[in-house]
Amino acid sequence: MSTFTNSMLGLAFLGLAFFASLLMYKLWGYPFDKQKLKSEAPPFWILVHKLLGWAFVIIYVLLMWQMIPRLWNYQVELPPRTVMHLTMGLAIGIMLFVKIVIVRFFRYLEDPMAPLLGTGILIATFILVSLSVPLALRDIHLSQQTLGGTVFSDENIKRVQNLLPTAGFPPEADLKDLTSIKTLKRGRDVLQKKCVVCHDMRTILARPKTPANWVKTVNRMVERSLFEPYTPAETWAVSAYLIAISPELQKAVKQQRQEEETAENAKAALETLNESFEPAEDNTEEHTGEPEVDLAAARELCVKLCNQCHDFSEIETYPLASKADVVNLVDRMIDEGLEIEKDELQQVIRYLKATYVTH
Repeated sequence: MSTFTNSMLGLAFLGLAFFASLLMYKLWGYPFDKQKLKSEAPPFWILVHKLLGWAFVIIYVLLMWQMIPRLWNYQVELPPRTVMHLTMGLAIGIMLFVKIVIVRFFRYLEDPMAPLLGTGILIATFILVSLSVPLALRDIHLSQQTLGGTVFSDENIKRVQNLLPTAGFPPEADLKDLTSIKTLKRGRDVLQKKCVVCHDMRTILARPKTPANWVKTVNRMVERSLFEPYTPAETWAVSAYLIAISPELQKAVKQQRQEEETAENAKAALETLNESFEPAEDNTEEHTGEPEVDLAAARELCVKLCNQCHDFSEIETYPLASKADVVNLVDRMIDEGLEIEKDELQQVIRYLKATYVTH
């Protein structure tokens, strides 16, 4: 099933649990004859409650039918979120089994146990769905929106076309075909159906990568895939799709970083900027006689490197008040996957300082 279908099933699963629980609380308010083991609740609503319960069981079986094979094929240690997701899924199954057995064969336990088991199923279902559906919907969003448009917009496809020639695809890969809407959608399907067999989507989308790093990562994962073999076309398609959604991944990482830095702003404001870089740089530029950087060529290099993950205009509006700010900015870009040679690094730092630092 597709990610969207599973997400809708998950929401329906939670909805059924919620309404079945509310109805259960209502029905348990009616007198219960412990001798005849029969409730005086209206038969119609008892039937509705049963139908909701069996619909819940059917969706549970459909979801577990997909989950169990994935666990068998996992090749890495399960992330904590996946462990919790699995725990809740198994807990729901156990509570469902016990509740059905009690209702069918041990009716004398129904009055004290059924409400407790129903409430436990509701809580576990809420945790299960909240751990999976939001992330799945995020991936659907990534496939629909990037660079202010869609992942399949002309603007984004043109961006990907410019990046693929230097991304490290083999000569036999048709780069023009890889940027077609049909192939990008195929890459999205491979990501959602095959890549999640070995690790969850959160691991894949945790941080952006440069085009070359995406290609290397996908190739490395394909070599490790024993149970879900990839064709070369699938490998290239998923690589192209990941390159296409990188700008949105970059935005998510930036938002998370801003949230983490907010708590440190007060302390950071009291600390001096990295003054140690300034004397050394001043000595290089003013006393060694080293020629000035070619600003036009350096700008072209900056645009090329920055556009791999985000629009260069973000750099133009980024506050760079000192040389240390420039160094810190470039250092963070390297942490986020930027691959850059030593001479390129010098050009980038000197261009940013010469263009944006005012003092």
